[in-house]
Amino acid sequence: MDEIVESESGHGPELATMAGYIVNKAAGEPVFKNLEDWKSVEKGLKEDSDRILGGLPGYDKTTGLTVQARRAIAVFDRRKGTDHESVLSSLGSALALEIISNQSLIPGEKLALIDSANYGISIEDPEMHYLKEHWGECGAEQQHERNVVTAIETCSGEVDEQIVRSGVHNFLDALVCLWDVIDAALLNSGYSAAA
Repeated sequence: MDEIVESESGHGPELATMAGYIVNKAAGEPVFKNLEDWKSVEKGLKEDSDRILGGLPGYDKTTGLTVQARRAIAVFDRRKGTDHESVLSSLGSALALEIISNQSLIPGEKLALIDSANYGISIEDPEMHYLKEHWGECGAEQQHERNVVTAIETCSGEVDEQIVRSGVHNFLDALVCLWDVIDAALLNSGYSAAA
């Protein structure tokens, strides 16, 4: 689990660069003129988030988080607990996240952004390093999923399957609510993929 935490820490600048690059490619012009200035890119992305999501009930303009995002974060904040039940529940939440990331999110990003050829982006583009590092059989997400499965297996005899399942369901429920509200906000925003 420590390996997963270490692997995922410090990706903010890389993700901002990738997101800014994708926005620039989709717009057909440099919306973000300096992708190396990741703080500026994050600020611009936050402004878009405020514009699109800002009218949602409970949206926090300081953090840029919806109520649903805060709920999903709260599920992961339970990882701070060290009692038996908290640890097993956290393993369930981590398992759900890593399965979704490895088997759906990262492959979906590659399919939509690279394989579709809609954006003129290659996985070899330096700005797409995060996706390249996390995708595929040798990618970080594959390893993260294996690590969580191994962590659960090493608890054999001590694992209360119901608690692990509860952690899975808590995270998935929070994630579904987050996706639903973002989907609804995007559909009502007037933005289109063609625009």
